[in-house]
Amino acid sequence: MKLLPAPDYAIRVIAPQTSDSAPQSQIIVAGLPTGKVIGGAVLRTALKWHEYVLLFLTDDVLFEETLSIYL
Repeated sequence: MKLLPAPDYAIRVIAPQTSDSAPQSQIIVAGLPTGKVIGGAVLRTALKWHEYVLLFLTDDVLFEETLSIYL
């Protein structure tokens, strides 16, 4: 299995983290918003395998131990 970088993928934070909720972001593909909302504030990497894309996000919390992975 060979994973390739997916540079056309990005996120835009639409709801920052508060004391009551985790941050939420919208997925951006090739500069265009998709309307898909996911949890997380920092896109660590996007990897592609065939037609699938894996997004790895964190919440931008110092010393955090959570990594969200989306397919």
